[in-house]
Amino acid sequence: MDELVKILASVPESDLKVLGLLRQSQPTAGQFLPRGLPRKAYTEAALEMMAYTRACSELAQRVKNLTPAQAAAFSISEYGL
Repeated sequence: MDELVKILASVPESDLKVLGLLRQSQPTAGQFLPRGLPRKAYTEAALEMMAYTRACSELAQRVKNLTPAQAAAFSISEYGL
């Protein structure tokens, strides 16, 4: 369990630029990204999203390789029977 917490804590919080672009969009008008921004803004947002996707994939691989833990070893009072 400690290993899982350590792995999940190693992922830095991120406010992705692409999310800011999406907040500015008008999808009902068929505009999924705001128009009129410099090409560099779109490029940076895309590269950041690709890096974040790669980091999430690496995290998933690390979690996948953890040793399974017995559920009986944990007390989850919210789901008690």
